[in-house]
Amino acid sequence: MADKPSDRITLGQSEVPPALQSLADVLPQFSGADLESQLQTFDMFLGVLSPSARSQVSDMLRRAAERTADHASAKRIMKASLDVNIGLRAAEPHDHEAAMRAYREEHARNFPNLPKPGGDDAVFLGKIDEALAQIVPMAEAGWAPAHSIERQLRWCRAFALGETREERPGPFSMGLIATREFDMWGNEPELASLINEVERLANIRLGET
Repeated sequence: MADKPSDRITLGQSEVPPALQSLADVLPQFSGADLESQLQTFDMFLGVLSPSARSQVSDMLRRAAERTADHASAKRIMKASLDVNIGLRAAEPHDHEAAMRAYREEHARNFPNLPKPGGDDAVFLGKIDEALAQIVPMAEAGWAPAHSIERQLRWCRAFALGETREERPGPFSMGLIATREFDMWGNEPELASLINEVERLANIRLGET
């Protein structure tokens, strides 16, 4: 009996993982900024898969476009399909700075009486959000190590903001996971370094260094 396709992704593999097909299946439900976010997740996968997988991904996007009722969204997905087929991105990269500005503006509107983070706290929060912006799409794609890192980053974020949070189950492991999954294989060494820096700063605040 043939093995089922695995959701584990290795650098340069030509087989499209089931998680990506699942994303394509729900793509017709999205529009606007949410659709762009989903297409950015496709680019994350394309950065890992072999170039030979592009035609398969392009076909998945084309079929998703054909199933999309909203005309503007269908047109956008079809453009992504054509772009992927000729070696381009499915979407523009995530603009972290713009997202951070929008988040800070919304947070200030929703909580006008809270003291504003400053100095080193602002740096700490910025690093957490920068890491989350890259990890969340991986977690949404169903990758288990990213789920674990995301949970720990969100705990750090709540801790930095003084928000209610669950008890920390034990010492952080996100740095070790990031080093193993990203740095050792030369895949995302900068992301591994960023996550380790967040862990270091969190431990300083917890008095664990």
